[in-house]
Amino acid sequence: MTDVYAFVFGLAFGSFSNAAVDRLAQGRPLHGRSCCDACGRVLRVWELVPVASYVALRGRCGACGSAIGLRTPAVELASGFTLAALYAATPLAIAAAAYAALMLAPAAAGVALKRMRRAHA
Repeated sequence: MTDVYAFVFGLAFGSFSNAAVDRLAQGRPLHGRSCCDACGRVLRVWELVPVASYVALRGRCGACGSAIGLRTPAVELASGFTLAALYAATPLAIAAAAYAALMLAPAAAGVALKRMRRAHA
């Protein structure tokens, strides 16, 4: 695995993390197709490419034009750079363990915060 592969895998995991945090906070299951939070349209495959689809769609839903928050590409990029840096600096097993610890804790905190906000809304 090269640093580029580590970066791409990190982008994909960041994308999954975003979806998981949103779904778990809303009490929805992790399985199933991704859809727009505003209009509910199921996203097409090309709309699911981390960072690239956000840029191509200019941060908006391709159907309804609803804004997609900057958190989405920020988490994807942070995840990609984190895994690439860990992979470049440490053996694979250590990089994977450190990455899991660094990325799963914030994701769990994100779920808790979203649930608290919904409870108080």
